[in-house]
Amino acid sequence: MAKTYYKTGALEGLLSQFEVQGITDFKSLNHILVFRNNFDKYIEQIKQKYQDFLISDINLLESKKVNLSNYIISKLNIKREIFFNKMTAIELRLLNLEQEWGTGSMLLNKFLHKIYSLQKLTLERKFEKEKDELFKRLKYNLKLLNEQIIDKKTNSEKWVTKYSEEDLYKAEQTLHILESNEQLLYGAVGEERAFEELKKLPDSYVVINNLTQDFSYPIHDKRNGDKIYSIQIDHIVIGPTGLFIIETKNWGQSSKNNTNLFSPSKQVQRHSFALFVLLNQAIENGHLESFRIGYSNQKISPKNIVLWMSNKPEEDYQYVKFVNTNEINDYITSGNIIYNHEQIRELEEYIVDG
Repeated sequence: MAKTYYKTGALEGLLSQFEVQGITDFKSLNHILVFRNNFDKYIEQIKQKYQDFLISDINLLESKKVNLSNYIISKLNIKREIFFNKMTAIELRLLNLEQEWGTGSMLLNKFLHKIYSLQKLTLERKFEKEKDELFKRLKYNLKLLNEQIIDKKTNSEKWVTKYSEEDLYKAEQTLHILESNEQLLYGAVGEERAFEELKKLPDSYVVINNLTQDFSYPIHDKRNGDKIYSIQIDHIVIGPTGLFIIETKNWGQSSKNNTNLFSPSKQVQRHSFALFVLLNQAIENGHLESFRIGYSNQKISPKNIVLWMSNKPEEDYQYVKFVNTNEINDYITSGNIIYNHEQIRELEEYIVDG
């Protein structure tokens, strides 16, 4: 299997369109296609997810009702126990006073009896007030919980819509991005198919996807009167049989027949010329030493390929080879051996890192 670098260009472009909108769920083209091809099912899954969430929410509210009741009862029992302990202590004091009624100071005993009786009355009133407040709070909170439960049971569709609103909006937005970038998606499908095929090349080959470069000073193609300010190459293949520039086209028949479209053969030749200039200048500047032979240099001449995902056009173009996916690897590997292992390594490092 060939050594590979980077995602394909159209896929990177498509993912960047999503990222601009804050959508980072997609990691591969297959993930995107599964979403698009199963959109209606995906929407139903979102709704079902929040229907299940609503049921869980109602069950949670029911559980809160029980827990709240248990909490109030527990707190009431604690207060009741404290109340009875205090009441028992006061009643014990009153009983002792009554037993000592004939002894000691009658006036003091009567005064203490009055004080303890007042404490007992105050304690009873305080307990009743706290008990009433607890039950009042319980009744109020249970009323709120019951209202929520009844509302969510009787208006389930409204609540499912409310819960799922954000996810449904995101799904619709994602579909809109795909529909607005249909050509980019179509290109990504073609480039990914090409990449899957190129990966099957022997391990002596290297596949570099989506090579992009801007030039501060344009490369001047005098023969065609063209100034090249940037390049974006779908795939570069480096191996024993040479360096290949591959432009992938996933066109329908109507696009192939439209002579107003920019010619892919010119496009690949334009990129090829720029890379030819860059690499051979690199040799002249002391890079790619394995291409320096004595006092002369071995020229690097990229081979140009347009890879068609459907039936290729019948026309032939000079300096450009048209192939289908079932032909591409055989065409690449069938040529003469022109690069050794060190030259392949240097080209790989220079293109990837340079």
